[in-house]
Amino acid sequence: MIILVVVRDEDVRGLIGLMLSAFDVLVAADEDEALAIASSVEVDLLLTELGLPTDEEARSVDGRSLAGRLGSPALYITSWFDHPDFIRLDGERIVKEPFSRDDLMRAIDAVGS
Repeated sequence: MIILVVVRDEDVRGLIGLMLSAFDVLVAADEDEALAIASSVEVDLLLTELGLPTDEEARSVDGRSLAGRLGSPALYITSWFDHPDFIRLDGERIVKEPFSRDDLMRAIDAVGS
């Protein structure tokens, strides 16, 4: 399984890469980099951030838009899950930050089933 991890924070990308060492993991810091990678590799799962629309910093990675452009199954990570302005769309698979390796593996298994 090839997982494309698109997260703006370099440390978080590295940590996720370590957590997912059993998979082929490709990483990108933003949408442009992700699209370039996906143009040459078939991605089985997109793992990306999902922030609030009012969070200017989080908007550097628009996970929903990217998922739509790639057409791959998506798994989102967010620390905004409990925020009153957070909107969860039907069918979205979300992992709340902070998360453990086990949390992430369970979510990946759920996407595959």
